[in-house]
Amino acid sequence: MLMLAAEDFGDDDFFYESTEEYALADLLQEVRELANEPEDLPFSFASDEDVLVWALATICESPLGRTLACDARFEDWSIELDECEDGRHIADMQMRVLILPRFMPSAAALGRSQFFRTQFLAEFCRGLRGIWNLSLGVRDGRDLTINDQIVWSRLQQADHDLLLLSMAWEMREADCPELWRFLIGSDLGEMAMAWTALLERQPTPTLPQLLIRLFPRWMECDALLNAVDHRTLERLDQFIQSPGSGRPCGSRRLDGSDLLRLSALPDEAMYLKPFIPMLLGDDLAAQMPDPINEAHLAHLLRDISQMRSVHAGFRDTDLARKIFPDLPLETSIDTLA
Repeated sequence: MLMLAAEDFGDDDFFYESTEEYALADLLQEVRELANEPEDLPFSFASDEDVLVWALATICESPLGRTLACDARFEDWSIELDECEDGRHIADMQMRVLILPRFMPSAAALGRSQFFRTQFLAEFCRGLRGIWNLSLGVRDGRDLTINDQIVWSRLQQADHDLLLLSMAWEMREADCPELWRFLIGSDLGEMAMAWTALLERQPTPTLPQLLIRLFPRWMECDALLNAVDHRTLERLDQFIQSPGSGRPCGSRRLDGSDLLRLSALPDEAMYLKPFIPMLLGDDLAAQMPDPINEAHLAHLLRDISQMRSVHAGFRDTDLARKIFPDLPLETSIDTLA
């Protein structure tokens, strides 16, 4: 595996000067060329391209990661480093660009920080899974009902996290343990330990078998659910507060085909298939471990109900006040009188 150079980069390399897209196919070609170099070749972080080649070279130590990256290559995806909210990747299906968070102000600084370097690697793994999902037609879910958007956000995050664990374990098996060690100390630490415990009891499970066993554990982890619920509710709230944004949801409901596409693996297995009846239940979104998130959801539903009332026409203003006593009439109800 490629090693990091011990040299100290100068101040001129401290700040990023521009944002550039790099074709995934070209990056993978550089990884293949590096595979023919001596194993003790030092690796420096002098540019965004260096960061991406190092990360892909590491990810390709995982058979799953290599498959996801190579499949995305055929869809003409490019990779870009930029500022991302909450340190999370952005996958633009229309432009075929995966935007990854910088985490540090320069490539050189990222190279010197093992913590942020490994955090970047983890988000790159999630991003590769994300663009693989999009290539299969997985939807963003903005046309779903509010309750189903909450469930859908949980399922997408669970899928990204579980596939990240899969890739990290395979890297560990290939003598690249840094990402696995990072995950043990992260919010996925409990899941990583459960993964290890399963392998101790069943040394040679298939990936679908592991995911089927671990998916319920993810859904039972209050901390993970609270985090993704908070992000979803904040996104919906921001949408509602934006002038002229319209309704933040649709009327479509999740169905089994959504879950099968989301959980599809390169070997064509779909690990969420056994959970479809449970995941399509009406009360799943209402099970919020955090009372603050629960209260936030109640306020959102009330706001959306008010938005719906804007389009209700009334010829009788007094009748409008009787039906909507708590709403400011001049802004919330459009009368025809």
